[in-house]
Amino acid sequence: MRQHGLCEAGKHVGVVGLGGLGHVAVKFARAFGMRVTVISTSPVKRQEALERLGADGFIVSTNASEMKSYGRTSY
Repeated sequence: MRQHGLCEAGKHVGVVGLGGLGHVAVKFARAFGMRVTVISTSPVKRQEALERLGADGFIVSTNASEMKSYGRTSY
């Protein structure tokens, strides 16, 4: 995140996959004050991403309408 100049409060990052590295990415991004949207194939992980890890948004990648609704947005 630092290498690519993303570590600024208020910037938005998408994290694909909520496994081991995905968890770490969400935690670091939130610690840097970034807005985080998690993109996952598993809708079961929504609650964990939003409530436990503090993500700002969650997208189920297998849901075409949900993916389309987030397309080309700043959130």
